[in-house]
Amino acid sequence: MIQTCLNCSGGFDVGFVGNNSGTLQFNQVFANASRRLDVRIWYANGDAAVRYAFLSVNAGPGTSLTFPSTGSFQTVGSIQTTLNFLNPGSNNTLEFSNPIVGNWAPDFDRIEVTCTIPPPATLRPQDLFSWSSPGVRNLTLDGSRYFSIDSGSTDIVGFNQTPPGDFGDWLSEACPQRHPFVQNAFVCRDQFSDISATSPEGINLDVIGYDLVNAPTPTPTPTPAPSATCSQLQQRLNRLQGRQRRLQRHHRQNPRLNRRIRRLQDQLQVQHCV
Repeated sequence: MIQTCLNCSGGFDVGFVGNNSGTLQFNQVFANASRRLDVRIWYANGDAAVRYAFLSVNAGPGTSLTFPSTGSFQTVGSIQTTLNFLNPGSNNTLEFSNPIVGNWAPDFDRIEVTCTIPPPATLRPQDLFSWSSPGVRNLTLDGSRYFSIDSGSTDIVGFNQTPPGDFGDWLSEACPQRHPFVQNAFVCRDQFSDISATSPEGINLDVIGYDLVNAPTPTPTPTPAPSATCSQLQQRLNRLQGRQRRLQRHHRQNPRLNRRIRRLQDQLQVQHCV
């Protein structure tokens, strides 16, 4: 029942919750991937004694809460409690009740909900793209995570959640894998792949700041053949000059032989053999 409360938010609160009849339910309560909420409950209790209420999450078993006196039903106080195992997203309900006949809960002003998630010790650019469902981030090892570049709407590839694998690597299938990505946390023998502009690794590198370039294929430099030593060149020259002297004794000439001799003589000079 909505009633006037001058010191409540908006000037009203909800009374007559309990007595195994009246309940108060908050719908579409948001929780992140940690599935945990800190809830501060603002209320008024004009009795000298404490009042009690049960808080139920998503129609589950109720948790008993104690509400000390605030001195007046126009004076607002608050208590805080922590809730676990909510659904990630906004599909959550919180219901206040008191099933004991003759026992009333306090009058309720409002609730304040704080999503709690322990931050990782070290955040990386890739953590900006870690989601558990559309619009719900997950930077924990609880539940599942996946890589998405559109706020969780498109599941590109799952993140590994299994130690001792790297939690920045991809979720790995059993061997043989249908998708043996380069960044899989666990690999299979004789399975491999490469990075491309459309592979999860290529998309990941792109969104965290790297640019894909088409580098030319390097041309291998041929290994030069070892040059002849001075002694080898000199031996060849000696043999050719011997043939040249025999021809000269018979008054004969061989122009091709003469050219070979000159080339060998030039080589000896280039290699500082003479």
